[in-house]
Amino acid sequence: MSDDVGRDRFVKDPGLLVELCREVIDELDSGASDSDVAEREAQLREIAKTIERLEKAQWVRYQMTQDGTLRADSPYGIWVLMESPR
Repeated sequence: MSDDVGRDRFVKDPGLLVELCREVIDELDSGASDSDVAEREAQLREIAKTIERLEKAQWVRYQMTQDGTLRADSPYGIWVLMESPR
């Protein structure tokens, strides 16, 4: 994917990507029953599950910053523990 703006939308809101995967799966379900389509559908389902796990991790990270376990100012992708929780 070469469109950084489009990619950033999905990074900021992974739920959009989950919804896109679901829409593609629904469209594939209504189409042909070719084995390649079934394989692609299974791959998309796995991608959607992974994205949902990432969303949950983001929510857990947010909760941990709110309760003082993690530093809220840590760089993206790095979870820095507080010296002593509040």
